[in-house]
Amino acid sequence: MRGLVLIAGLSLLGSLPAGSAAADDNQNPTSAEAFYSRAYAYDQKGDTDSAIADYTRALELDPEFEGALYNRANDYAKKGDNDRALEGYEAFLAINPDEAGAYLGLGFIYARKHDAARAIAECSKAISLDPNLFQPFAIRGRMYLATHDDDRAIADLTKALAINPNDSDSARVLRLAQQQRAQALQQAQDERTRQAILRALSGRTQQPPRADPPPSAASEAQDAPPQQAPGQADKQPRPAYNPADEAWREQQELDAQARDRENREFNEMNNRAEEEDREADRQRQMQDDQERWAREQQERERQDYQQRNVD
Repeated sequence: MRGLVLIAGLSLLGSLPAGSAAADDNQNPTSAEAFYSRAYAYDQKGDTDSAIADYTRALELDPEFEGALYNRANDYAKKGDNDRALEGYEAFLAINPDEAGAYLGLGFIYARKHDAARAIAECSKAISLDPNLFQPFAIRGRMYLATHDDDRAIADLTKALAINPNDSDSARVLRLAQQQRAQALQQAQDERTRQAILRALSGRTQQPPRADPPPSAASEAQDAPPQQAPGQADKQPRPAYNPADEAWREQQELDAQARDRENREFNEMNNRAEEEDREADRQRQMQDDQERWAREQQERERQDYQQRNVD
């Protein structure tokens, strides 16, 4: 079970090879092994529909024919028939629960169905049985990335590339995961800064409000200190309203500086909030681009498959 076939952009374990009872297309097989051999020959030619038909005939004669179950599940996966592929892999594993390739097939189908948790679980089983396969690391890494578990995504994709340095798809997704983690770290730093600003501003708002200078009085009363409100006699008095007094001018300058500082901090906080909104929009766009790429890739492969059948 070491041939490789390409299914929806990812290499999965290929068909189980035919046995010695081979039958060519012009013969009329009657045994399960003969139908299986002809189905395998159809697979090698890219005639998936005919292969599925013969694998099915073989299974009618021998319902526990492992090779027919496994290869037919792979063919259903190639055709995009996810539910039948799942049934085929499960039926195979009911007979042979130690085949990593079948768990890999399940992981791939669940990834295609956007069930990240199941895909991760099945790929983990495949890895536990055969840690030298790069495909389950590649699929599991993609699922970790989809669930924003960037560190695990990077670890799995790096492992996939260590096993197969020519896996260009994993290299591309690895770069995406690294970019996503860098953005997440920057957002966390920005959030810590924003929280610090909010705490600082909250501390200021709990201080007693500054008294505004009284409106200008008649010239003969300008030198008189403003009257204190009841209950404020025990508070520290502010410099009396007197434009000619240096202490009063200094206090006014300090008040103006404090107001300017608070305005700047509020503006910075608002700017950060707007930047976070823009970053969220960029993340949503990135997710939309990934999903669109996956749909386009699947459509290209479907067209390629149809073209091969026409040819």
